[in-house]
Amino acid sequence: MRKIFFILLILCITGARAQFIKPYFNTLSIENGLPEGYVTALLQDKMGYMWFGTQNGLVRYDGYHLKPYEMPDENGNPLIYCSIQQLHEDRDGKLWAYVDKEGLYYFDRKNEAFRKLKMDDVSKDVFKGNPNYKWVEDQAGSLHWLLLYDYEKSKCYLVAFDANQNKFEKYSADSKGNQFVPIKEYADLLVNAAGQIWLASDSLLSLFDPSTR
Repeated sequence: MRKIFFILLILCITGARAQFIKPYFNTLSIENGLPEGYVTALLQDKMGYMWFGTQNGLVRYDGYHLKPYEMPDENGNPLIYCSIQQLHEDRDGKLWAYVDKEGLYYFDRKNEAFRKLKMDDVSKDVFKGNPNYKWVEDQAGSLHWLLLYDYEKSKCYLVAFDANQNKFEKYSADSKGNQFVPIKEYADLLVNAAGQIWLASDSLLSLFDPSTR
């Protein structure tokens, strides 16, 4: 009986001590490879890598080291100003990055490099100076929806990006016809289990109908 009591006492003391063990956090900073101290976007991809976007570039963390990645301009030269606004991994495991004032980039895993998506002048204007703060995709994974906010005009924009056809459609309160959506200031965007796209803004709820667009 004394033996059982002694064992129980040891287990209680050990358990009590274990509860007060402080967790250890490994700090990532500029000194060990972070481009800047302010992280603007982060994501863990399906392979387990952590991606950190900053106002001065993008890095990948494998648990031991930080690896920087350059973002090229139209001529293939590294961007001087490279502020990563958003990171997104689609259903196929393709990694996307939205760079402020530049547009969309995708990660070419085979060549371990980022490629800039080609856009027409109209599409470029949509993304120029409008930070992205929400990114979802439909059930098929081909249509991406990005919610943008223009701080200068205090306006919200919704952009539909067809990844298969490389086409963009802008939706806003200033647009007409099917491109009109009742958003003026901050809004929220989500996709449900059925793959339907919902937009909440200005006390209204909108549902995207893919048959009529």
